[in-house]
Amino acid sequence: MDLLPFLLALLHVHKALCAEISWDSTVKLTKQLSLECAHLPTQILTQIEWLKRNGQKEERIAIFNPILGLEITAPYTNRVSIKNSSEASNIITLNFNNASDMDAGLYTCRLNMFPDGSAEKIIQVAKTDKFESIALLNETIPELVTESGQNITLNYQFQMKGPVKTVIWEKIQPHQIDILTSCDLLEGSPYTSKYQNKVWATCRQGSRVSILFIPNVTVSESAIYCCLVEATTGEKESYMVRLIVYGPKHEPSYLQNLLVAGGILLVVAILITVICVISYYGRRKYTNGLFKESSGMQNKTGHRKRKAIFKSRSKPSTDICPRTSYL
Repeated sequence: MDLLPFLLALLHVHKALCAEISWDSTVKLTKQLSLECAHLPTQILTQIEWLKRNGQKEERIAIFNPILGLEITAPYTNRVSIKNSSEASNIITLNFNNASDMDAGLYTCRLNMFPDGSAEKIIQVAKTDKFESIALLNETIPELVTESGQNITLNYQFQMKGPVKTVIWEKIQPHQIDILTSCDLLEGSPYTSKYQNKVWATCRQGSRVSILFIPNVTVSESAIYCCLVEATTGEKESYMVRLIVYGPKHEPSYLQNLLVAGGILLVVAILITVICVISYYGRRKYTNGLFKESSGMQNKTGHRKRKAIFKSRSKPSTDICPRTSYL
C-alpha cells in the first residue's frame, strides 16, 4: 500500500520539454480504445474538437458541430469515430478501431458550450501495467454499498503529523483513472476535473481532513476511490474505498401503473361482458322454455276443447222423433 501513491503519481505528471503537463484522466491503451469527454446535462454543446499533442504542437483528429456536421482529419478517417455514450447523451466518445502503440500519448478534448463558453479535458493514453497492480489490491479495500440516486460523502482524516501540501481524489477503474479534485492546501487553491458528474471536495488551508461529495450517484460511479495525500516533506499516504452502486429498487413507473390499471379494467370489462352474455342467454332460454310450456298448455287445452266439440257433434240424438218445424 505504501508504494501505491508513488505509482499513481507517476501517471499524473508528465514532463515534456521542461514543461509540466497535468492531465485529467489516464486511459489504458487497448485495441478498442475509447476516450470520453463530458459536459453537464444542462449545457448545450455547440462544438467539440479532438486533438493529439505532439510535443508543443497539437494535431487535429476530428471536429464536430451539431449544425455543420463531423469532419475527421485524413490520417484518422478510417481509424476513429465520434459517438454519444450509451450511458448518457452528454458523454461524447472518441473511438479507435484497432489502436496500436503509436496511439499512446496525450489527447485534448475541447468543448464549446452554451452559455458557459469553452472548456478542455486532457487525457493520457498509457501502455502501462499499473492497472493490473491496482487490481491485486481489490480484496483489501473496504466497501461502501449504496443505491443510485443517493448523495455520497467520502472523507479521510490525515494520518501524517507534518503539514500537508496536496490532496488528490481519484476514481480508479480497470481501464481508466480520473482525477476528480486536486487541492493545494498551502495556498488553499482547489482544482476540479472535467468529470462527467459535478463532484467537489473541501480545500482549506491547515485542514486535517478531506471530504469528497458525489451527488446523485449512478451505477457508472461504481469504482475504487482513492485519496492521495502528500506532505511538504515528500511523505505520502493514501486512503482507498470501493464504492458499489446498485440500480434503484424496482418501483412501478407511471406508465407501468397505467398499463396495470388498464389491464385490470379490461379484465373487469371482459368479466362483465361474459356475465351479461350468460345472463342474456340464460333469460332467453328460460323465456323460451316458458313460452314452449305455455304454448303446450294452450295446445292441450285447445285440443281438449276441439275433442269435446267433436264428441258432442258425433253423439247420437236421444229424441225418437226429431223435431220438425212447420211454417
